[in-house]
Amino acid sequence: MQKISLIPTILLIAVWIDFVFLSFVIKQEHYTYLNLLPLALGVFLLFDFDWFERAKKYQGYKIFLCTLFIRYAIAPTVLYLADFKVSMGPPLSSLPISNAIFLQVYELFAISIVLQIYAKRKYSINSSSILPNVKEELEFFTKKHMFIAILFLGGFLLIAVPSLRNEVNFIFSKTSIFDNSATSIPMYGSLALIVKYSKILLPLILIDYLAKQYCNNQSNKYIIYSIIVVAISMMFTKEISRLNMLFPAIAFWAVLNRAYENKRIIISKWMFTLLTILLLSLTIYKSFTRFEISVSATPLSYYATMLQQYFSGTQNVAITLSLNNLSSIDSQLLPLKDCFANIPIIGETFVNRSDLSNVIFNHKYWGTSLIQDQIIPVIGQGYLYAGKLFSIIPSCLFFILLVHFDSRQKIIPQLDLVFIDAYVTASLACFLMTNITIISSGLFSMYFLLKIICKLNKKVSFW
Repeated sequence: MQKISLIPTILLIAVWIDFVFLSFVIKQEHYTYLNLLPLALGVFLLFDFDWFERAKKYQGYKIFLCTLFIRYAIAPTVLYLADFKVSMGPPLSSLPISNAIFLQVYELFAISIVLQIYAKRKYSINSSSILPNVKEELEFFTKKHMFIAILFLGGFLLIAVPSLRNEVNFIFSKTSIFDNSATSIPMYGSLALIVKYSKILLPLILIDYLAKQYCNNQSNKYIIYSIIVVAISMMFTKEISRLNMLFPAIAFWAVLNRAYENKRIIISKWMFTLLTILLLSLTIYKSFTRFEISVSATPLSYYATMLQQYFSGTQNVAITLSLNNLSSIDSQLLPLKDCFANIPIIGETFVNRSDLSNVIFNHKYWGTSLIQDQIIPVIGQGYLYAGKLFSIIPSCLFFILLVHFDSRQKIIPQLDLVFIDAYVTASLACFLMTNITIISSGLFSMYFLLKIICKLNKKVSFW
């Protein structure tokens, strides 16, 4: 008789209890239908019988499920406990809030259809492992000429262009979200991308060297040194951003697991602990510094606001729905503008940033064009492009891409390619927290361009 795991049963019961709880306690007219969110999640999990087993084997699907639980169960409950007092954003009427809830339910329903039709054929949970039976030997860097050239170029740019240092801020530095001076520098995005590559390649080169030493004498000190290298790299990020820290951290986690395969369990424990400490510390730091003026003194109100912001909650979707009467929105060109906005050279040359959906969204959110730190939900962008009926197209497309990258996980011999695949999978798994502009630029810079650089590094010699 097949053993039934207790964890998925507990989680599923908790989601349905959350639905019943919100159904009885919500009396606020604006959020009458908020209980539909945990209901939609409960139905999604019931139709996906193997969700827990799939999550155990596929890292991307595991991250995706975490975002679902937070967005559809935890965030609505915290919002209720905070008495629906969100401390940022414009006031909203009941109509856009109700429509936002229905749109979120529709989005999850569409994703579940894609899961049944496409994802279940790509994901395999019956085999004992998603990895191939024949393991390839780890290939260390035989050449580093291209990598070292980019490192020197990145270092030179940091000295020559002081504003580029915003790309490598220490996580607890007080970077102003009002500082838009960097965007006035010609080709700033392309220069910043070189600095970003340098910040990735330096830890990769060090881990490659340490893993090579570990293979020679099997000393655990090299594992500790590698974790320290990753920890230091995680502490330097663009502005005070949790997402900018999260994606590289997950990718380096995969690199460490590949470099020290026989120590995967201990590495995962250390990396999970490290990532949790840094994310919690950064969250607490932000609550007492950057948002101390605008956030309510009530802790629940702050956390309700944070969940709405970071997980494209009902409030942010509702704000997007209220943009439909703005004459500045050109729905025909808007998808192209959003897709290419952060692509180096193309976006800097041909895209007027004031016409982007995220810029318009932030203007509505803050009432000013000076702050651009909020992320318009991907379902909201779909709504602006094609209306309610076809608003789920971007979400479904990103879920298909997630399944594509996630289901082809394998043992890759090169650490640089391990980083690339893990980074792309993690960013796609969080598509409910990001949007089209972020994902398209990530695919271009962190997949296509970085992969070209890695391939050139194997072939090019400067000396």
